[in-house]
Amino acid sequence: MDKHTPEYSAQACRSDNVHFSSRKALVKPFRSPALAILAAMLAAGPSFAQQDVSDPRPAFIARLKAVADAGSLLDPPAVAAMLDIELHGETSSIDDVCYQSSQTSKVTTTRITAGSDTWYRVLPSGAGNLEVPAFLINRASATGDAELGYTIVERSACPRDVSQKARIDANLNFGGLPSYACFSPDDVKRMLPAAKMRMATEGIFYFTYDGKKGDATGTQLEFRFRPLVPCATSVSIMQSSSLGSDAGRNRNR
Repeated sequence: MDKHTPEYSAQACRSDNVHFSSRKALVKPFRSPALAILAAMLAAGPSFAQQDVSDPRPAFIARLKAVADAGSLLDPPAVAAMLDIELHGETSSIDDVCYQSSQTSKVTTTRITAGSDTWYRVLPSGAGNLEVPAFLINRASATGDAELGYTIVERSACPRDVSQKARIDANLNFGGLPSYACFSPDDVKRMLPAAKMRMATEGIFYFTYDGKKGDATGTQLEFRFRPLVPCATSVSIMQSSSLGSDAGRNRNR
């Protein structure tokens, strides 16, 4: 089993290293003139390294909202440009057994990490590594240090199995968020007023902002909160086939 694809119990068949520059492929990856203009504006403006780190929250939310509105998670060079972060990725492919037959589908996973010189890091103005108290069935833990994680997983359809269609899921996660900046629920409501609160289980709740939605995929931006913790523990942008209009129409049939 390939160590780069631990979630799949099958033999790896391909692995490639890729590099995404935060500046080079700035306009080409974008698919509309409006997004190209936005990318150029972001490139012309001050980088995160040049901005006042005493309160990085407004610029941070603006960048994440721009990525969600563009629906560009499937295009890592575009994300690198919009976030002004150098990204490095490794791609591997495996054959995975289909649920209802002995046939296989191909699963391609790209794991992307930020370069060492990134603005998303532990800042003196942040709240630090916060304790997360035990609550109901959840054990005590800590929020950890700022760390960016980014994955794209594409699965091909299973032959002769209509229940297992082709799908793609991308997730860009900013973990250890309090060590970078503290976002209270009121902060999120003020800075991202279109975000909607939703409750999960065990006291966990989210503020979710709906980004670009197309037929094939949809995009969401989500702040995650844990009980008894004053700051959001993480924020993620997700783009998935399950969030697209086609999936919604199929569920309503």
